Amino acid sequence: MRIITPFFLLLVIAIVCSSSNNAIKWKLEKSKNDIQVFSFIPEGKSLKQIKSHAIVKAEMSTILNVLADPDNYVNWIYKCSLSKKIKRINKTEMVYYTQSDTPWPISDRELYVHNTFYQDMDSKIVYSSSKPLEHIDKIPLKKGVVRVTDFESKWKFTPLKNGKIAIDYYLKLDPAGKIPTWLLNMTIEIGPYETMENFKNELTKEKYLHHNNHFFE
Repeated sequence: MRIITPFFLLLVIAIVCSSSNNAIKWKLEKSKNDIQVFSFIPEGKSLKQIKSHAIVKAEMSTILNVLADPDNYVNWIYKCSLSKKIKRINKTEMVYYTQSDTPWPISDRELYVHNTFYQDMDSKIVYSSSKPLEHIDKIPLKKGVVRVTDFESKWKFTPLKNGKIAIDYYLKLDPAGKIPTWLLNMTIEIGPYETMENFKNELTKEKYLHHNNHFFE
């Protein structure tokens, strides 16, 4: 009997999501500075899902170094006011925490995230998948902060020619609490755009350029 590993499951999820995304008719919301942001409202839902796309000239190791440093997310994830690594499970799996700053009178949001990396050894495409941490109900709630438990985000890094890499980011998130859906949909493309632009800037920082993470040896 073949044992199904977490990495195999992540690959299957990535393939299924890629096929589903190709069938979805995404609407272009924003195109600026070589970054494109698209939205999609699933049938029977009211909240938009978002994906963004960019092409950068960078080493895959540099990209992974940025993603593997949750303590620094506060410097590039849109409206992130606090970020920290909770646990490094292994080279390609970790748990981290983020808190997002929201304008008054809306309460700040927090996420406990279980993140996994996977690389297809044939295509060299790298996938990163983030989902809510299991058994989150056992962690005490913070006063004045709303915990988000319904979210999913994915990064896909596809090597191209001439040292370039295509970056695709997908986000599905229900912020919980009482926030009007129409207000969220009006501004939901801002975060992915700003995050992608900031992420591109992080790839030029010295501390990420020359450190080899050996993730997929």
